[in-house]
Order: sequence, then structure tokens, then C-alpha cells
Amino acid sequence: MNKKPLIILFISIAIGLGIIYVNKYHPEFVNLIKNKAKSFYNQFLQILTDLLTVEDDPPRRKRRRHKKKKNPPKTNKKKDIKKQQQKKPEIKNKNINKQQDIKKNENVKNNKNFKQPEKKTTTKDKTNNIKSTPLSHIKKNDTSSKDNKFIQISDKNKTNKIESLRNIKEIELLDNYDIIIVGAGLAGVSATYESYLNSNGKLKILLLEKEKNFGGNSIKATSGINILNSPLQKRQNISDSFELFYNDTIKSGKGKSNPELVKILVNESIPVFNFFNEVKANLVKLGILGGHSVPRTCTSNNSTIGFHLTSLLFNQINKLPNVTFSPNSTVIDLLYNKENNTVNGVKVNINNKEKIIKSKTVILTCGGFGHDFESKDSLLKEFAPNLLNFPTTNGIQTTGSGIKIVRKIGGDLIHMDKIQLHPTGFVDFSNRFSKNKILAPELLRGVGGILINQKGERFCNELGTRDYVTQKIINNCQKIKNKNNIEQIECYLILNENSSVKFGPNFKFYLNKGLFKKYNNFKHFAKQNKLNFKNLERTFKIYNDFANKKKQDQFGKKFYPEKFNLNQHFYVAVISPVIHYCMGGIKINNETEVLSKDKIIKGLYAAGEVTGGVHGENRLGGNSLLECVVFGRKAARNSIKYIQLKKN
Repeated sequence: MNKKPLIILFISIAIGLGIIYVNKYHPEFVNLIKNKAKSFYNQFLQILTDLLTVEDDPPRRKRRRHKKKKNPPKTNKKKDIKKQQQKKPEIKNKNINKQQDIKKNENVKNNKNFKQPEKKTTTKDKTNNIKSTPLSHIKKNDTSSKDNKFIQISDKNKTNKIESLRNIKEIELLDNYDIIIVGAGLAGVSATYESYLNSNGKLKILLLEKEKNFGGNSIKATSGINILNSPLQKRQNISDSFELFYNDTIKSGKGKSNPELVKILVNESIPVFNFFNEVKANLVKLGILGGHSVPRTCTSNNSTIGFHLTSLLFNQINKLPNVTFSPNSTVIDLLYNKENNTVNGVKVNINNKEKIIKSKTVILTCGGFGHDFESKDSLLKEFAPNLLNFPTTNGIQTTGSGIKIVRKIGGDLIHMDKIQLHPTGFVDFSNRFSKNKILAPELLRGVGGILINQKGERFCNELGTRDYVTQKIINNCQKIKNKNNIEQIECYLILNENSSVKFGPNFKFYLNKGLFKKYNNFKHFAKQNKLNFKNLERTFKIYNDFANKKKQDQFGKKFYPEKFNLNQHFYVAVISPVIHYCMGGIKINNETEVLSKDKIIKGLYAAGEVTGGVHGENRLGGNSLLECVVFGRKAARNSIKYIQLKKN
């Protein structure tokens, strides 16, 4: 008797039962397999598309023709003659085009001594414009320089596009500049642009960036920028005031913020809307984030807000004479004169070559230390060892290098142990315990997203301050461990269809990446994730009751952007708290001057996350981008005043 059919039958039944078991009791494993399969399928399609659209390789055609010529018996003279006849018209056309080009060029007409222009340019021209940098001279749509790739803005689509700098030629920097700005995030480009405007383009400005691209962590910011009394607030008849905004910021910082710096932040937010209007920013949407009394957070429609604002300013810089941008340039020391307590330049490593560059002032805008896990002088290990096991949203460049070089020369630091855990970083199941996570922006909760734990219950006011929401997640949600005993705390972030539309086009990015999953209804969600449906049903019934009555719920929530229908589809993400922002850093005064034992270090300024004192113990959402613009511009203006005073 042939036993093979029986064996195959038993194996098939076993596999079928196994699939049913896994699907029922381990849905997360099934989801992981689906995500992997989807990723593999997308990669396969991309490879297939590339293969189908690849162009013929001209050198190969030449080699084939060469081989044919070497083998006389196989050659066809008639075909060869036809090919030569076909080629001749092409040569004629090329000659005609060349003649037309020559005629168009007035400087070349009948000029026997004409020479091709040199590719390399001198360091100065008659107007002292910097000619050695491609940044000053590559025009908006100039594609002539293949080796130098900078930002290009698409006027047709009104969207910003960043191009890689990996093929950039080494820039021959000058030995002296008027202003050196270290770090090309939003604070850096704001300081650079303001320096140019306030000096009427007369000062030589150098912008250094240790990465190959501009942007830093600023380009990742997605929730928005806080602006007081913006046209968006006026359009919606939202009553806001200096006192409300000031108090929200002080309250979020637990009273530890420098009140004078907060006053500057709030007061100087008013002109920020017009500042970005002048560079044609697309600030068209208004939202509310956690800890705010009223909606005042402005964002755009067409892209991530941080990238949108940073690239717009960088594109403006890209057109300016007397401005040099140098990527792959790490500042390793400040040129500091102890005798007169003055900084007059930097020591910089550019493509593994050290160079000393002098300047009249230096502005530090080089970010925090939210990814400083492994360095020998790790600031996270020193000031917040309890956070080392948390993942981060920060780029690998975020190692506190600016803070460290200021500390070397005796500069004061403040609030270094105040590091913000953002409550919501996306858990990507293709690499669940990854140390680097994509931020699930606060705006997702601002448009109506709510948080529930594994019991199917809410546990907090989703629009509370970040430290409050984070602590509630830690106290009320489940810890998940992997085989290596790495653990993270997880909960669910839920949005309905209306909320996803209000969030904007970037929601599709999260959905396509598998960070959000669509469910048909709440029964479907409960079954797939082994949640108690009755608890889930009760949770949303209570939530909808408060939303209908517009009353404060048991967690103190007052704003209800959306209600939920249990029978309609919705979206769910798994999230976990992440290291997001460093409130502490270099101590500055009201004029953004760096302090040493509370005395001013002359010629040295700082702005953005590299500084401390503005946000106290906890930063209010939407204040980061605002701080970059307000204090970046202020540092530039004060830097120019200092230069003018030295002249006089």
C-alpha cells in the first residue's frame, strides 16, 4: 500500500491547524509576516520596474560593433554601408547645432583668441562675493554643476525637494569670515538668513554642517510651530493672548524656565508668521497640541512642517552672495582667547582635514544630545543614565558636540538632566525593538487620536503635556520584552477617518509604511489583538458621551476634536515613549550670548536645542521650531551689533 498520500494528507492537516492556531492566538506574528511579505513584494516590483525601464548602454553597442568588425566572415557589407549612411546625417545635425550655438554666443563671434571659461573660480571678485562656494552661485534651477547638488524648489508643484550632497566637491574655504554659524538646522538657517538681511549682504557668512545634508532634526518636526495672534487664529475667531501663551509655556516647564527667555519667545513669535510669508511658506492649518489653552500651532498642507520651513530658508540662502555652506564639516574646537574671554573662530575637520578659520563672531546652532549613547564622553550617560534603555527619534549626529566644545572653554550649562520623553514613537513591527524610531507626532492626538491600553481602556487626557502623557503610559500600559531582555512599553493610538484626513497627506506615509493599520470596525480590532470588546465598547461610549456634552472627562480633557463610531473603519498604531528633546544645554542671556560663570563670552552666541533655560523641565509642543526661529534670528542681529561696535 502506498502511504505517501496519507502522509501528505496528515502534513496538510497539521499545517492547516497550525495556521489557524497562529492566526487566532498570535495575530502579531501574522501581521509581521504580512508586513515582511508586503515589503518584499514592493522591492520585487521596484526591481522589476527598473529592469523594464533601463536604457540601452551605448558602450555595449560599441563593443558589439567592434566584435563584428573583427570577424570578417560574419559581417554584412550592405548593412554596414546602411549604418554609415544613417550615421552621417546625425553628424551633420551635430555640426549644425554647434554652429547655431556659436552664432548665439556673441562673445565668441570671430574671436580666434577665445578660451573656454575656467571651471575653478577665484575666492573673491570685485564686490567681495565669495566665488569659491557653489552655494553662492548655483541658481535656483541650475543643473550645470553635476558634482554640486543643493536644494532645488519645484515651483510647479510648490513642494520642496532635497538633493543629496554626497558628490559635492571640496570647497576651498577662506581663512577669515565675519560670522561663522555651526549647524544647519532651522536655527542655523534662520541665523544665516537674518545675518545676510541685517548686514545688507556686506558681511562674509559661513554656515558649517557636520552631516552631508542640511536640516538636522528640524526637518523631522511634524506637529507645527506656535505663533501668537496669527491670521489663522483671527480667521477662526480664536481669542489668544500673551498671558495665555506665556502661562502655558511656564506651566509646561514646571516653573523652571527662564521667565525672560519665555517672554522673548512669546513676544517675538508674533512677527514669525510674516517672516515666513515673505519666503512664501504654506502656513494654512491651525491645530491644538497638548498643554495649550487654545489652538495656536500652525502647520502646512504640502509637506512635513519642519522640512518645509527649513528648506524654504535654505533655498533663500542658496541664492545669496557672500554666503558659504560647507557640509561634512565638524567643528572640534573654538578659538578662545582666555585673556580677554573672547571667541574669534573655530577649528574644523572638513573631510578628515583640519583647518583653522577665524571670524568676528560664532553662532552655535548645532542641536542637543538625544543620540549620545555610545561616545566616550556621553552626555546621556553622565546626566540621564536612567534613560539609556529608551529608543530615540534623534539622528545619529545628535551627540551634543556644541555643548562639549563650550564646556571645554568653561562655558556654563543648565538643566542638563532635563530630557524629554515624547509619549508616542511608532513601533515598526519589521524591527520592533529598534533603538531609532519615527515620531508619532502630537498632532495625531490634536486632530482627535486617542490612547488605549491592552485592557481596552483610556488612561489619560491625550492633550495633556508630554511628560504627563508619558508617565501615564509607563504606569498603565504593558511592558513587552524580546529574547535579549530588551523591553519597551507599548499602547495603542487610534484615529478615525476624519482625523486621518485632518492630519493631512503625511498620514498616507505612515499608512503605507505599515505604522498604522486599518481595521473594519472595533470588533475586528478587538479580535485581532485579543482585547476585551466589552471594555472597548464601554470606553468609547463614555468618551462619546463627554464629547456630545462637551464636558471635562475624568482625565481633565476639554477638547474633543472627534467622536467614534464603533461600526466604521478606523486606524491603529502601536506606540512607545522615546527620547525626543533635550531641554538643557548651553546657558545664554537674553541676548543669546553664551555665559561663563554668568559672565559673557564675547563673540559667542547660541540658539536652538543646543541651549538650555527656555523650556525648563518639559518643552511645550510646537515651541521647538519657534525657539529656533526666534533665537536664531536674535543671535544674528546681536552678532552684527557686536561686529559694528568693534569697528567703532
